[in-house]
Amino acid sequence: MHSLPLFRSNMAAAAVKTVLKTVKPHVPLIKFPARTPNLPQSNTFEGAVSKAENKSNSTNSLTSNRKAIDSAQLPFKYRRKPLTDEEIEIIEKGGLLK
Repeated sequence: MHSLPLFRSNMAAAAVKTVLKTVKPHVPLIKFPARTPNLPQSNTFEGAVSKAENKSNSTNSLTSNRKAIDSAQLPFKYRRKPLTDEEIEIIEKGGLLK
């Protein structure tokens, strides 16, 4: 009786080996370009900190130049539809109850 579990584990190991031999690794069909330029990497902590500071400063300057658009400036097809009286009533009551 003790050889039966050993036999099963050997069979399982053989099955795993067979599967690993036949299964090919996934190769993506799309190759994505690098999103950041390749900069020489420094091994020092100070270099990493200065790079992080430069990156955050450039990000802040880019986002500070942008201004939010008021919804009244949007074309009609992109504007939010006005709520009906029925929808307002449902919201005020806490939503639909089933």
